[in-house]
Amino acid sequence: MIICCVLSYLTAFLLELLRIFFKRMIPKFWSIIGVIVGFIAHTIFLYYHHVVSHGSVNGAEIYFLMTSWSLIIIYFYLSCYHREAPFGLFFLPIALSLLIGGMIISYITPNEPVVGMINHNPPILKMFHAITFFLATSSICIGFVAGLFYLVQDWRLRHKKIVGHIKLPSIEWSSSICRKTLGASTFILAITIFYGYLLQPHSKSANIVLLNDPLVIGVLFMFVFLVLFSGILPLRIFKTEGKQVAALTLITFLFLILTLCFGVLSKNSHWKRITPKENSENITQYSESAYL
Repeated sequence: MIICCVLSYLTAFLLELLRIFFKRMIPKFWSIIGVIVGFIAHTIFLYYHHVVSHGSVNGAEIYFLMTSWSLIIIYFYLSCYHREAPFGLFFLPIALSLLIGGMIISYITPNEPVVGMINHNPPILKMFHAITFFLATSSICIGFVAGLFYLVQDWRLRHKKIVGHIKLPSIEWSSSICRKTLGASTFILAITIFYGYLLQPHSKSANIVLLNDPLVIGVLFMFVFLVLFSGILPLRIFKTEGKQVAALTLITFLFLILTLCFGVLSKNSHWKRITPKENSENITQYSESAYL
C-alpha cells in the first residue's frame, strides 16, 4: 500500500515537471489523478497501520506520515485557488521525502518503551503537545514554498521576465503567505513549548535528559530565532523587507530539517517504538511520543 502511495506521488510529480515543457500535451488532470490515488492509498495505510492493526506504534513514523498527509491536503486546497500554479513541483517532493523518511524510520527507531517519567500526565495534554508541533511543521513547510515563490517572482521582476515557463502566484500573495506562516509558526511553537513545559518530569536528572534532546533544542532554537528576527532584530540579508521575510521562511525550514535529522539519527526521549508486549499504561503514550 505504501509503495503504491510513493509511486503515485512520484508519477504526479514527474507529470508536473513535464508540464513545464509540454503543457498542452499533458493536462494537469493527470497529475491530479495521480495525487488522488496516492492520497487514498496514504489514508488507507494510516488508518489500517495505526488504528486497525495492533502492531507496534512508532511515534516518529506517525509524525512523518501525518505531516506528509497534511501537505497533500494543503496542495489540493491551494490548487483550487491557483489552478495554473504547479504547486506539485514544491509540495510533492516534501511530502515524498517525509513519506520515505517515515518508512525508513520504522526500521531504525529503537524498540524501547517510552520513559516512565511521564506516565501520569493527562493524555489530552500529550495529544495537544503532539498536535501543535505537527501544525507548526505544516506551517513552516507552507512558508518555505511561499518564500520560494516570492524569491522567484522577485527575480523575474528585476530581470523583466514577467512570464516564464512556470506560472506562479503573484508576489503580493506570496509575501502575504510568508508573513502569515511566520506568525503562525511562532505562535504554535510557543504553545508547543508551553505544553512541553507542562509535561516535563519532576526529577532533575530527567530534565537534564530532555535538555539534551535534539528535538527540544531544535524547537527552542527555532522559536528564539523567529521571535528575534521576525519581531525584534532585522535580518539584514536583503535590502527589501519582502526578501527578508522570504529568507526567514527558508532559514526556518532549514532549521526544521536539521532538527528532524538530528532527532532521527540520535537517541532522543521522544521518538520510541512501543510494542504490544508493553503494558497498557505505556501503550497510551504513543500520542505524546509522536512529536516533541
